Amino acid sequence: INKFESIIMKAISEECTPFVVQVKNINGVIRAIDRASRRSITRYRKQYIYLPVNFEEPIEVRSIFSLTEMNNMPDTLLARFVNEPSTYIALSKPRTDEQINDAKCFMTFPCLEENIANTNDTMNAVQHGHAIELLTHKFVGRNPFSEIVLDVWINDSFLNYNDLFPDKISNLKGKHLKCSSM
Repeated sequence: INKFESIIMKAISEECTPFVVQVKNINGVIRAIDRASRRSITRYRKQYIYLPVNFEEPIEVRSIFSLTEMNNMPDTLLARFVNEPSTYIALSKPRTDEQINDAKCFMTFPCLEENIANTNDTMNAVQHGHAIELLTHKFVGRNPFSEIVLDVWINDSFLNYNDLFPDKISNLKGKHLKCSSM
């Protein structure tokens, strides 16, 4: 076990969630988290949020979601900058305070707004009219690695206030599972 995996295992044993990760090599971190999770005694619903390091280097969504380790991570969220947010601006509409409060009740991690806003490159992108798509992978069924846009961060708020970590494991919809026992 390397030092990074030891740190992850300590966080897992303390049941920290969600893990907010902002590194260049996301694939390597996902592999390390998966190894640490398997070595850990503690089991619970772990949530992961991966933020881009900067606007110029977009996250390779397809390469991340196609990792074998993603079979063990149903609650993974990726943030992706959108260069042309005009589509989303047209969709955004004013909401009443009641609608916003009702929507926030369904969000597992409402303080994500604070984490996104405090990231310098992300903040600069938002201030310059860029939107941020929040993506996950399908996880279930025959094509579990396909991406799903859960919500969009634009104009200092979420577009739909969707649940950022929907339940994907209560109905696996034909997903193949490998299991063993001793």
